[in-house]
Amino acid sequence: MEPEKDRPEESNSPELPLHVQVAQAIGWKNFHPCEGTENLWIANDPDSHPEYVPRYDLEWSATGPLIELMKLAVEPCPKNPYPWMATRIGGGYIHHSYGETPLIAICRVLLLIDEYEQKKQKENQNGIQQA
Repeated sequence: MEPEKDRPEESNSPELPLHVQVAQAIGWKNFHPCEGTENLWIANDPDSHPEYVPRYDLEWSATGPLIELMKLAVEPCPKNPYPWMATRIGGGYIHHSYGETPLIAICRVLLLIDEYEQKKQKENQNGIQQA
């Protein structure tokens, strides 16, 4: 399997598991599923070392540092169909998303942030090219 066909560099691929999409958003590259497993993937971490992709959707030890780094807030949201909300306020924008668990809400907001930052980067590149 060729990872580039499964995962376009420009955006997160919804057909990939959530934890793999998060890894992609934070800079991991060259994803390969481990044979015979559904959610075990190997990729190069941001420092280009091959590693198993952490289960950001299940492991606080993997996701906790991202909460601190990205300055995310997580809170219960009982009136929403999804009981948890993750939020990031910064740069004049508020990003928030919901999830069945706090970690899923965090993963989803990280993907929104990445989508926003990619869009902003493309707009800046287009502005530079037009100038």
